Amino acid sequence: MDAQVWTSLPGVALGGGFSFLGQITAGRQAARSEGMRREADVAEARGAERVSRCGSSSPWRSRGYASPSSGRAPR
Repeated sequence: MDAQVWTSLPGVALGGGFSFLGQITAGRQAARSEGMRREADVAEARGAERVSRCGSSSPWRSRGYASPSSGRAPR
């Protein structure tokens, strides 16, 4: 009986180690995903703020040029 207990202990230890590593990896991935989600939200808010601040006035139009994305030549 003692031999059977001692031969199963390494398997239990190995399984516990793999479980621990899996939990650590899942926690890191969740934290990374949350950070990326937060960065995307902040970037979206900043972009919306810039658009609302600019309105219809464009620095390109005030200088007599079409916007760079329109592909038209200057006036």
